Amino acid sequence: MAHDVERPDPVSDAQPHPVSVTAVRSAHAGTCAWSVRVAAQYGGGSLRYFTVAVTAITAGTSFGVTGAPAVVTGPDRAAPAESPHAVTVPRCKLGPAAATSR
Repeated sequence: MAHDVERPDPVSDAQPHPVSVTAVRSAHAGTCAWSVRVAAQYGGGSLRYFTVAVTAITAGTSFGVTGAPAVVTGPDRAAPAESPHAVTVPRCKLGPAAATSR
């Protein structure tokens, strides 16, 4: 749709609009073509991932989406990194006096 065309009002059972959309990964898919994975976060905290086909136009000065977004699985959770510190600090519980002394 053109940028100056008003979108129609959504029907009552339509999906909500995302609160934020962030590109999380891209892969070269051919001459001037890319596959971009985006994360869409919705108001309730839910997160969905999509892949979008993108093509560079006019020597990389502008880009166009060349296909409909496709729902994909999210990335695997990363393993926590090993601590670079050699000393560990034991956990302790704060008592009521420590909590109120601030």
